[in-house]
Amino acid sequence: MWRTTYYNSMHYNGNKIVEIRKRVKMKLWRIMVFMVAVLLISSCAGISLEPAIPPDVVTEIRDRLGYALAPYYLPEGFEFARYDESMFINIAGPVVYLAYSSRSEDHHFAVSYPEVFYPEGNPMFKFLRIDLSRPSDAISEVLVNGETAYLVRGFWSKESIEYHIPKGDYKNAEWDYNFYLSLYFEYKLNVDEKAGVNIMASHYAPQWMTTEELVLIAESINRVD
Repeated sequence: MWRTTYYNSMHYNGNKIVEIRKRVKMKLWRIMVFMVAVLLISSCAGISLEPAIPPDVVTEIRDRLGYALAPYYLPEGFEFARYDESMFINIAGPVVYLAYSSRSEDHHFAVSYPEVFYPEGNPMFKFLRIDLSRPSDAISEVLVNGETAYLVRGFWSKESIEYHIPKGDYKNAEWDYNFYLSLYFEYKLNVDEKAGVNIMASHYAPQWMTTEELVLIAESINRVD
């Protein structure tokens, strides 16, 4: 009888070992498939495993804000151009400005944060008695990582910026729907804190930048540690 018990025990343990090996192989296979998928998606979509920002700039931004954000995806032909934190100032304080330029065309876009976005218009305009109101049809809602984001098509025309607005001639200021293309969304820093991020493409962006491309850039933006 002991032989039968021994045989059954060995048979049971053998089956168990075979089952464990199958599970380990399956897990390894899934990991390999996942890694290949990540590499294929990254190479096809242009998503990099490294942030599109120099390490020294990351350090400078982190020292300033306590965190640093950067895109991991850039449209083909684009590269990091410069960093500035004094070009834009909002109510919340200094705004980080990361500029990206095309190597072959006169195309540019910038990633700035932390930003404050007002769908109805900047309240500072009313405070300063600047009678400028962004057209309501210039704003539309899109999704970034499943959350509501705001797409703004256009900006005040070049003529308005150079002549009408500086002179206080707000009535003749015109909105150019083909001038800029901007996307605003909120990046979740932690459970309780978010940072507003704005991506603005200039130089008649709707002619060379699509909404889908802006969303790709936005969804690639992540914290750089």
